[in-house]
Amino acid sequence: GYFHVGSGPPGGPSVQFGLNSDGTDASTGQSFMLYRPGAGRPGMGSFTLSPLEEKDGHLDGFSAYYFRTVDGVIEAYTAISGEVAITKSSAERIEGMFRFSGALYYSAPLNGGSYDDVWDIGPNTIDPSAPRIAVTGSFGAMSLDGVTVVDQN
Repeated sequence: GYFHVGSGPPGGPSVQFGLNSDGTDASTGQSFMLYRPGAGRPGMGSFTLSPLEEKDGHLDGFSAYYFRTVDGVIEAYTAISGEVAITKSSAERIEGMFRFSGALYYSAPLNGGSYDDVWDIGPNTIDPSAPRIAVTGSFGAMSLDGVTVVDQN
């Protein structure tokens, strides 16, 4: 996985933290994302996960998202409750474990959508009747800050 700490858009939060980790081995086809607008890289410790809330015109909080493809259908879940435990946090690497209860907020056939589409639906608006899922796992992510991507084509 990877993470990034950066400035938000003009008028938005001044700092934002995002971490993406794609499943391997038995978890291939699944991915996990942490998002923390308005705050930088978390230090070691436990943090509550919940839907982001709008404050002063921008999103605030600490949330997690889980994506998977099941029988050709993309499913996207947002954390409604849970926690993430950061066991290592440095400018170069973050490691940790998570557990949360998630609510389905997006579902579409893979051939009719893409993972980019999951952000078109508000992941922080929870439908009380949406299916729920329990998600647990661990992650290790390196920083994208200062990394130069080289096009080898």
